[in-house]
Amino acid sequence: MGYLECLLTTQSGHLQTEIFCIYMKHIFSITLIIMNISCASKQYIEHREILLEDTPSVYKQGYIDGCASGENIAGNYMTPFKRSEAYINDDLYKRAWDVGYEYCKEQLEEDQELERLMKH
Repeated sequence: MGYLECLLTTQSGHLQTEIFCIYMKHIFSITLIIMNISCASKQYIEHREILLEDTPSVYKQGYIDGCASGENIAGNYMTPFKRSEAYINDDLYKRAWDVGYEYCKEQLEEDQELERLMKH
């Protein structure tokens, strides 16, 4: 019996079948979450690499600080909220910080929403 059959099966009265279907649903949900997390991590890395390839160091630092701050605000407390004095004094740092903040905050919020949906 596959996952789709479990979804279509109403109460069968067989305890083993019901337990198997519950097990399959959990495995399917966990698999989707793992796939999403690995894709999201790859997207973060690719976005950072493309964005940071040939940019000035102040832009790189602004983006990295903004990204960490966006993730922090979205609920990842393992990354620190960082914004240096350069945010006030350097337009390039400020622009990069804003881009990194918005991008990473939105990505993490989307990932969290998908995880919440998968749990139900």
